[in-house]
Amino acid sequence: MNGTLRLALIALVVLGPAIPAAMAADSPAESDSTQTSQDKKAPLSVETVEVKREQVTETVTAFGTVAADPNSQFVVVSPIDGIVRKLNAYAGQVVSAGEVVADIEPGPGTRAQFAQLQSAVTNAEQQLEHTRRLFAQQLATKDQVATAEKALADARAQLEVQKALGAGADKVVLRAPKTGIVTNLTAQIGAEVAAKAPIAEFADRTSLMIQLGIEPSDASEINAGDKVQLEQLFANEPAVPATIASVGAMVDPTTRLLGALVQVTGDAARQFALGETVKATVATIQAKTLTIPRLAVLYDGDQPYVFRVKDGHAYRQDIKLSQTKGETVWVDRGLQAGERVAVSNVVELSNGTLVSERSP
Repeated sequence: MNGTLRLALIALVVLGPAIPAAMAADSPAESDSTQTSQDKKAPLSVETVEVKREQVTETVTAFGTVAADPNSQFVVVSPIDGIVRKLNAYAGQVVSAGEVVADIEPGPGTRAQFAQLQSAVTNAEQQLEHTRRLFAQQLATKDQVATAEKALADARAQLEVQKALGAGADKVVLRAPKTGIVTNLTAQIGAEVAAKAPIAEFADRTSLMIQLGIEPSDASEINAGDKVQLEQLFANEPAVPATIASVGAMVDPTTRLLGALVQVTGDAARQFALGETVKATVATIQAKTLTIPRLAVLYDGDQPYVFRVKDGHAYRQDIKLSQTKGETVWVDRGLQAGERVAVSNVVELSNGTLVSERSP
């Protein structure tokens, strides 16, 4: 073995153990980085809001039907016995004050009675004239003259009453005494009607009743005088403010609901049509309750929950809700005022997730 080869072998024997160590020394930074990324993840950025205790108004929603106010309904009647010759109204029509509703022709009995009254006036006039002549001849007393005068006055008064009713005319024109909605026509053309018989029934447009159906479980929360907002389902009109007039104490056997009445008066009543369905939101009681945004709430089946954020971590918290109002929910149980809950990236959270907070 020559000298060169011998030196190479000696170097290999001496330096050999150091070569793997030197190669291993080239990769420690990469190894440490990999281990760090596995052990530590970046916190998830979430927006959080504070759980607040606020003064709120609890509401109950119900639906109802517009009906006539029984205290403001009125009827057009025939003043005489007669025959209906013309009807100028139909059910559901809005009739203004003074508009013609019907024409009534005096019947045979009415004409005969009117003729009798005319004869009675003529006879009374003749009797008074005769009594006065006798008085001038001192053949009658003042009392007799006074009696004859009274008889004539009575006969004339009865005749005037019938004239005012239209008994002596060719027809009697019936007009609406005020503006209203025709709710029922009780007469037909050609029908004979008696004096004071109803021809048409009306509801005053300035006073209507909303008949609400209330769930029995909600009835205890609603009282006469509670404020209510009425909304039309098929009209883009602003809600009408009103008050509960009364709450019933009997369940309807068909709907299984309790009845409540809301009275609407004035120009607001003109907005509604009889028979229309209306949504009513009743403000029942005011109370302080915890509130959070609806965005914070998730559901596990039927169980609502949120992620409460504390000390840089998110923790699942089951809650109980009482009501949702717009974008806000009311919390009955599970949270305390001042705590913070996540409102963004909530679906990416799990119990104990490391988070960094930011304001919405």
